[in-house]
Amino acid sequence: MRKQLLGVFIPLLVLALMAAAAETESASPARAALQKLAVTRGADGISLEITARGQVTPKLSSLD
Repeated sequence: MRKQLLGVFIPLLVLALMAAAAETESASPARAALQKLAVTRGADGISLEITARGQVTPKLSSLD
């Protein structure tokens, strides 16, 4: 009897957790994630090319 209950309860628990996770992901905005960073040297200096997933707000700063 106990094994039968576990056989039913565990898959239902897994489905509920997956549904809750999918609902949380769709309700909140996607986080930005860095996918690729390329550093190239050109005639005018060093350039960075950033490829990201999600919405990214650029902020420019320079070093002396």
